Amino acid sequence: MFVKIGDFISEWSREAELTEKVLDALTDESLEHRIGGEYRKLGQIAWHLAKSIEYMSMMGLSFEGSGKDDHAPASAAYIAQEYRRLSRSMLQAMETQWTDATLQESM
Repeated sequence: MFVKIGDFISEWSREAELTEKVLDALTDESLEHRIGGEYRKLGQIAWHLAKSIEYMSMMGLSFEGSGKDDHAPASAAYIAQEYRRLSRSMLQAMETQWTDATLQESM
């Protein structure tokens, strides 16, 4: 559990950088690759990962999301770009809307 906003932001930033490298390695063609049998396509997983940042709004953060469209885009570059934008938007909201005391509150 994090007790300081700065600690969370540092950890998130490190992990986001690694995630960005993975997303940057995807190609438009690779998004169609199905991960075994009946499972999701790689593009659907990547888009879910990018949009999952929006769940932080359920914890009281207010920031611009990517909209209601859950359909995975056909552009790997767009998915990576949206991940970066959502991640930065979420961090900015956290820095301006929360304090260390917020992390102690029950959600």
